[in-house]
Amino acid sequence: MTPRRMHRTCEFGLLTVALSCLNLSARESEGSRTNSILLNGPWEFAVGAGDEGAEAAAGEQKLRWRQVTLPGPFMAWNQEVANQTKFVWARRSFEVTPAQARGLAVLRWNRIGSGAAAFINGQKAGENEPTGPFQVIVPAGVLRAGENQIVLKIRGAAGVRRSRSGNPLIPAGFGVGMPEVTDDVWIDFADTAYLKWVLALPDLAGSRVKIRVTPTGAERVDDLKIVAQAKSWPDGKVVGEGQASARLVPDPDPLGGEHFFVEGPAYLGSARPVVARNPCRRHLECHTPDRRREAQHQGAL
Repeated sequence: MTPRRMHRTCEFGLLTVALSCLNLSARESEGSRTNSILLNGPWEFAVGAGDEGAEAAAGEQKLRWRQVTLPGPFMAWNQEVANQTKFVWARRSFEVTPAQARGLAVLRWNRIGSGAAAFINGQKAGENEPTGPFQVIVPAGVLRAGENQIVLKIRGAAGVRRSRSGNPLIPAGFGVGMPEVTDDVWIDFADTAYLKWVLALPDLAGSRVKIRVTPTGAERVDDLKIVAQAKSWPDGKVVGEGQASARLVPDPDPLGGEHFFVEGPAYLGSARPVVARNPCRRHLECHTPDRRREAQHQGAL
């Protein structure tokens, strides 16, 4: 007798949000979901030349460390200081559970001015130029149960790569200034697969919504099932559901990944716009930031 095949399932809710209820001054941070670690708050930083190797204990001792709260600037704005600063090193510790250390971990940040390289427990996890958003799967075995340390090597104006003509290799419109972390830094955790992007495409006239999902992970998974639920707001009553089969094919390209679509009804009470809230951990539990964004929401299953 052939055993019944088990499917790994991810569900996420669609909630309606009235524009008048949006409070932009009191937004919820990324990484505030149940199976995430928000790295905002107290850090230490030191200005350096970039060759100190401060991701290791021996290199840390070469620098003079000061307290800072991130997101935020490391130093008060000064054009001369901005032009002369090559790198800023930033470090902090954080705790993970044994289950988180064994599972899939995705390090993310929304914006770090001029880019950064990230090290966890002395090992390089990823690097991004020049700003963000950025996400990278933390290599297996890097995290350990209990205390861990993350170190960011953040470029300053004097440390960015430049063309032969001397111009910074920065996309138009960003410019080069003081090194800074201007938005959230966090780690999301998952068992096997992670929803890299979730894009809601509402059809208001047809009272339906199409969800484009891009899963990612370290290992191939062929038996994913995506379940999207439409929920009324604010009571969270399920008013519709859609499903789709999917798979996960690892792709090292930060912008890569295979897309899958799931359709379902959109609850449009009082003609309020539909907002997709992030997917979730495995087995139906959903946690997301309360931001009205069109794309690049993430979650885990």
